[in-house]
Amino acid sequence: MCRSFQCRLFFFCLFFLFGLVLCFIFAFSIFMIIFNPQELKFSVTKASLARFDLTKNDNNTRLFYSLALNITIRNPNKKISVYFHRIEATTEYKKKRFSTVTFNSTTPFYQGHKNTTVLHTLFEGQQLVLLKEKEVKDYNSETSSGIYSIDVKIGVQVW
Repeated sequence: MCRSFQCRLFFFCLFFLFGLVLCFIFAFSIFMIIFNPQELKFSVTKASLARFDLTKNDNNTRLFYSLALNITIRNPNKKISVYFHRIEATTEYKKKRFSTVTFNSTTPFYQGHKNTTVLHTLFEGQQLVLLKEKEVKDYNSETSSGIYSIDVKIGVQVW
């Protein structure tokens, strides 16, 4: 048993911190039980690729593109709403970024609970891309099949 003031102060601080941690765990558990938050669901529900041409001049490879997408955002939560401050969609081909769109007309916006929002966007233009010889061969193969592997990454900033 310790009888000095410093020893008692140490144990008081230790028990106080332990109590704070327990209160935080309890409050977090209650929050999870009441609200049961779930992740937002993002999906591309419609895609239309009007142009996807690769031209090679000297050492430069230029990609001409026109890609229209409908991006659906689903909030499955029963009690939690979301306020989107910024939404950004980026397209990549062979891990090379070729276009980015920021949704200015729809941002910021509020999405209520159990709600679905559809965003319409168009990626259109041309971009200099640095593709290796194998990637150009892959492009030619995809062109002959009519199926391209294009990645769309969506970044959001919520409040």
